[in-house]
Amino acid sequence: MVLGMLQQALSALGEVTVATDAADALLKAVDDLPDVMICDYRMPGHGREAVAGETEKQAATAGIAVILMASKADISETIVDAGPDRRLSGKAFLLKDATHKIKRVVTGSRWRN
Repeated sequence: MVLGMLQQALSALGEVTVATDAADALLKAVDDLPDVMICDYRMPGHGREAVAGETEKQAATAGIAVILMASKADISETIVDAGPDRRLSGKAFLLKDATHKIKRVVTGSRWRN
């Protein structure tokens, strides 16, 4: 439900591609370099570690901004692990606010590249 709402709201900003798990997300990122990756903190397939860590390791994907969507409980557990270019956003959000924040990240990543 949240995925569908985000996908619909973000489609106004550009092309939106959905991945089923971390491995799928990484493959799609290499094939078609995104401006930003929005991942569920508990995404199947090693979630945040796989996506955030692997994008930094590979030269082709190192510049991708990664936004981790997490519950408040997840954030309180590991907010320190987010790193300087990682953004954590709580899952309980207003769609308009989330879209606005994601748009700022996309605009910033396009400016840096």
